[in-house]
Amino acid sequence: MRHVRYVMLFLAAILESCLCGPSRAEDFPLVEYETHVARYLASIENIAVDFTATDQAFDGSVTFFDEYSLISITGNFRAKNTTRVTSKIDGQYSKIEWFVLRPDGHFIVSEKAEGQFLLKAMQKEITSPLLTERTTPVYLLMRPLHAGHYPINRLIRGEMKKTHSVNPKNFQRHSGKKDASFTFQSDNVTNGMKSETHYELNDRWLVTRVVIKSQGTGEQLKQEITYTMLGERLLPERVTTQIFEKSGRPAAPPAKLEFTNYRVYNGRLAEFSLAQFGLPETSSKYRGGSYWYLWFIAFAFISLGVGWYFRRRMTSGKPAPGPNSATGAEGSNA
Repeated sequence: MRHVRYVMLFLAAILESCLCGPSRAEDFPLVEYETHVARYLASIENIAVDFTATDQAFDGSVTFFDEYSLISITGNFRAKNTTRVTSKIDGQYSKIEWFVLRPDGHFIVSEKAEGQFLLKAMQKEITSPLLTERTTPVYLLMRPLHAGHYPINRLIRGEMKKTHSVNPKNFQRHSGKKDASFTFQSDNVTNGMKSETHYELNDRWLVTRVVIKSQGTGEQLKQEITYTMLGERLLPERVTTQIFEKSGRPAAPPAKLEFTNYRVYNGRLAEFSLAQFGLPETSSKYRGGSYWYLWFIAFAFISLGVGWYFRRRMTSGKPAPGPNSATGAEGSNA
């Protein structure tokens, strides 16, 4: 009986430790997560923000510094990007590009000189911030939804299965941990290369920390994100990304992304037009304004033309033609 009692106490201790320990693992709640993705997408509309990005080549020979100024309204984004590159070999050079994301596509415009623009790319298939590419400003604003370089929900849904396979596991909820309210891991295969990712999400389901470890080389990519508030909106303030060797030594200086001067913005559709760059507009809804004044201009030209015609007839001594002008002419000849 004593042995039975010890066994029962042992089992009770195990049960108690299970109940008081970390939250149990569950399948990744993709449907629930998607609602928070939609909330974040809504939070980055009707804002204006400035941000900078700093990065270097692995050997430190080239430094990239980007300045961005972004505005948005519902479904539309426009950003100006000034890139300055400093190379130990080629010296310094810079360029200015504009990016416009609308429901009818994504447009990249190069600023060749003051007031001179060139349409560099028109990507009709990119109609949402979730579809933007790595080199674009809106993509940088999407980092709270990314694992590495791609949106978490798109990876888990299998939208990129031709090149990426992501299998989430060990999803857990942690009450009382604001910056790590949700954690999970995933086994990944990217273009044949295997890796494992650890995710930490805050209480609004936004990424605070991601660690991607290569199973082949042992290298790790670590990304950490801090946030700031704009009213009730939680928005990224600083993103730090760094690659580490297998030994734990940094392989390169950290890449830094810093957001400043968030404010509420209520703009007009015309601010997201191609016409503002002197380019042909692909959608009539962005041409903006009414063209009623063109009818007055046309009427004025017609009036001037008619007045000039009658004045010439009068100065030449010939009567202006009337309804019976042809009959009168025939009578005089008779």
